[in-house]
Amino acid sequence: MQKLKMEYKIKFEPENREVEIRNNETILEAALKNGIHINAQCQGKGVCGKCKIILKEGIVNEKETAKELLTLVEKNNYYHIACLTYPESDLVVEVPKEAQLSDHQIISSEVKIEKKDKVKKFAGVAVDIGTTTVSAYLIDLRTGEIVESASVFNKQITYGADVLSRIEYSKKEHGLERLNKAIIETINELIEKLFVPGNFESGDADLKFLGKMVVSGNTTMTYFLIKRNPEEIQKNIQIDAFKQSYYLKAQKLGISCSQ
Repeated sequence: MQKLKMEYKIKFEPENREVEIRNNETILEAALKNGIHINAQCQGKGVCGKCKIILKEGIVNEKETAKELLTLVEKNNYYHIACLTYPESDLVVEVPKEAQLSDHQIISSEVKIEKKDKVKKFAGVAVDIGTTTVSAYLIDLRTGEIVESASVFNKQITYGADVLSRIEYSKKEHGLERLNKAIIETINELIEKLFVPGNFESGDADLKFLGKMVVSGNTTMTYFLIKRNPEEIQKNIQIDAFKQSYYLKAQKLGISCSQ
């Protein structure tokens, strides 16, 4: 007899986000679909054991293979593997620190900044998109000096730990859109960290003073940034447009700016 499709509510802590989840959908699938980032380096294949959650309330159905990925202590503390766990009621779950994407986990390779004068008026932002970490630099466009820097996790890591796994994920329904949204969110988070009153001489950190942006990254990261199908990369097709600088409006991509 075919199991009836049912919908439940699931609340993710500490984000305090409540979303819908179907009974034939894993907790990880519900999280990814709603932009809730959980470390899932194997893309939800049930082998890495990274996407751990703690069940606070409700009933779940977990596949037997999950037991091999959890310690006895974790099992006794209601840990489950999100990609192997399905709801059987409304749920409240906690994403533990080890499964979150947080700034303190970054192994930083930032350029060491000797604190310079603040931005006089107009600023530029230079962004380096890495597979794991994304770094950004606030630059005074008048002097060319780096005023401040910041780094955060590339939120795409939720969809795969490396370039190849993310290319595979992009082939899924809405996969490319989610990868694009993740990197845009990451860049916007960095801009928010840099555009603070303390970095500007006037104390006004309005985005109208963002004059120029430069973004660099490997070919795959660039494709995801502009939401271009990366299958061309696998086929080793040479794209003339990427043999030189590529100019476009930041606002068109969804990057925070005044225009």
